[in-house]
Amino acid sequence: MTPEEAGVALPQARHVWRDSPRPLSEYNNMTRRVLDILSPQSQSLGERFMDCVNPSYWAPNSEITACTKCQKAFAAGDQKHHCRACGQGFCDACSSKRRAVPERGYPGEERVCDSCYDVNEPAKPPEEAQVDSHQPVARLVADSVISVFRKATEYPNSLVKESIRPSYWVPDSEAPHCDLCQTLFSEMLKRHHCRSCGRVFCSPCSRHRLPVPVMGFLLPVRVCNRCEPQVRAASTTDTTKN
Repeated sequence: MTPEEAGVALPQARHVWRDSPRPLSEYNNMTRRVLDILSPQSQSLGERFMDCVNPSYWAPNSEITACTKCQKAFAAGDQKHHCRACGQGFCDACSSKRRAVPERGYPGEERVCDSCYDVNEPAKPPEEAQVDSHQPVARLVADSVISVFRKATEYPNSLVKESIRPSYWVPDSEAPHCDLCQTLFSEMLKRHHCRSCGRVFCSPCSRHRLPVPVMGFLLPVRVCNRCEPQVRAASTTDTTKN
């Protein structure tokens, strides 16, 4: 730099992680990193609100730390689902079936766990069901309101998500199915991006939470089952060196 250039030019420092193929700023993931930090807090507030309207036989969200069936621990950002028959908490994969639960006040098809779906018997005697049959009403109203809100915001939300999508992430429109198990995505099966490879997976195929510093994620974030061994090994290596 010449003396003339030094008088008008401002130096710029660019942080590049070891083994990173390019500077972090080129990944355009700052907004996504902020949202990853805020999402658990907003989810916690939502769960507290829903506990106020959930039927009394439902297990409180604060007490559900792992899926009742597969025993996989819920990580920050994982959605907990209540079986309308037994009221326990499950992951999406273990409660994807639907059937009517009239003994609990649900005449239409609702989410139930695999065990209650296979049994398909009343969860308790009819005389007891009549005592608290009004309890699901608040939840049904809440579900209806949330459903309408989601549908009303689905299109603008997709625009917002696309506008803050890191450059290496695969667009949702180009991922009709999970990149690992090939299951088609639906309203019941949501898309999740691996913060390491940027591909799209279902929740069971991306349950790991690890830091991915090479991509700018210093806190534990979602990592797919395929990338988990490599990311974990890199994290262990960095810890050993430090």
